[in-house]
Amino acid sequence: MVAELTLGFWRDLAAQRCLTTLWVRALAAAFQYGPADLGVRRREVERRLVSLHLVRNRAAHHEPIHGRDLTNDWKVAVELAAWVYPGAGAWVAARSTLNAVMASRPNR
Repeated sequence: MVAELTLGFWRDLAAQRCLTTLWVRALAAAFQYGPADLGVRRREVERRLVSLHLVRNRAAHHEPIHGRDLTNDWKVAVELAAWVYPGAGAWVAARSTLNAVMASRPNR
C-alpha cells in the first residue's frame, strides 16, 4: 500500500497544515537525521519535497528540465533520504545513474 502512495502525498504530509496532527507526533522522527530544530526540519523537508515533486512531474510529463540544476536536484534527493537514515542516502547515491548521465551531457 505504501508503495502506491504518490510523491505528492508525501510532500503534503510535510506541509504546515499537518504540523500538529502529523509532523510533531510522528513525522519529525521519520527525518531524525535532519536539522536539529524541528521547525527548521519540517520547513526544509517540505521545501525539498516540493522541489523534487516539481522536477519529477516535469520529467514525467515530458516538460523541459534542461535548464534546471539537475546535479543539485540529485543532491537534494540523496540528502533527504539520508535524513531518514544515513545508510538510505548512501544506498540511493550508490544506485543512481544520474551522475554518469550528467557527466556525458553535452556542453551548452
